[in-house]
Amino acid sequence: MSDSATAPRLPSAVALERAVSAFQQLRDIYGLDPTLEEDESEIRAQLDAADITHPEILLARLIDAAVWADRREIEADDIRREITARRDRYRARQQNIRDIIAQLLDALEIKSHRARYGAASLALGPVSVLLTDADLVPDEYVRIERHIQLTPIRAAIEAGAEVPGAVLSNPAPVLRIRKL
Repeated sequence: MSDSATAPRLPSAVALERAVSAFQQLRDIYGLDPTLEEDESEIRAQLDAADITHPEILLARLIDAAVWADRREIEADDIRREITARRDRYRARQQNIRDIIAQLLDALEIKSHRARYGAASLALGPVSVLLTDADLVPDEYVRIERHIQLTPIRAAIEAGAEVPGAVLSNPAPVLRIRKL
């Protein structure tokens, strides 16, 4: 098998110009990203050291970068879920402790108490509105939001119905990247 059988085909001048433009756009975008060095110093190093000899090499690197970024996004989502769960545990603990402090202050019949890192006191909270019958509240105090439901509209149009003020769009190209 010769090298020409495995070498990528030569792009046209227009295709080459568009590829170089795309690569320059990528460098410009990352060059203006102040968080890139902090988040992913490896991306900047690879971008600066990129020796792109053919647009298809650039394309392959960008597809790999998209998969890599997707994996980092998944990792970040996992970390966010863990941190959110931890925050929620602290909130629940704090509320439990606050409830017990309120019970102790009430049981000891004292209004406030000082500790090393803080002080607690019991005071009356703000008044709030209690609705005894929501149907009796005048309309001037009610806000009803209009929410258009796109899924039933799409189903109706696809079934042949006309929905005034709505039509189906033409399908737009969608980039799909499979992880290998």
